[in-house]
Amino acid sequence: MYLQYDLIRVGKASADRRASFEWPKSFHLQAARITEHRCSPDGINYSLMKFAAACLAVLVLPLAADAQKSKERSRKDKDKGKPPDVLVLDFKIYREGSNIAVEGRVKNNALLPFKGLILFIEFLEPGGRTISRMNHRIVDDRLEPGDDAQFSAQTPDQVRAVHVRMDAEDKDGRYLTMDKPGPYTIE
Repeated sequence: MYLQYDLIRVGKASADRRASFEWPKSFHLQAARITEHRCSPDGINYSLMKFAAACLAVLVLPLAADAQKSKERSRKDKDKGKPPDVLVLDFKIYREGSNIAVEGRVKNNALLPFKGLILFIEFLEPGGRTISRMNHRIVDDRLEPGDDAQFSAQTPDQVRAVHVRMDAEDKDGRYLTMDKPGPYTIE
């Protein structure tokens, strides 16, 4: 559009001379200037605007990330005073032949009942890295506040496993905090 504007402004020729019209040298200089600056017909330099937008994004994004971190910190601080949802009353893990046996008892310490209770046991190597993960459904029904449940499970022996760590969820996938998640040593 800007190029057409310059053609009309620079190349004023009568209708009879248009067939033999040659462009003046100043037109070529103006065309080079147009491609060099990439301006629009209204004189706005969009490349400068793109640069300004990129600079603004570089300045604003770290501020947004800091705001997100502060929200996470405040959420963690809010959960600090809250008692754990699951209390581990008894836990024992040991090797039995070519299997690892797990036995224990947990209690619902939350104010609301759980819709089922699933215990996740992570097997850890000496460096603390997770080797494998076992899940065991402790309760299929509701576990009312103050009620406890016993569990026992077996899994094939994890040769490099020396410790275990536990997590818990309800049937809907809601994460439950535990008072003693581990690590526990495999006897």
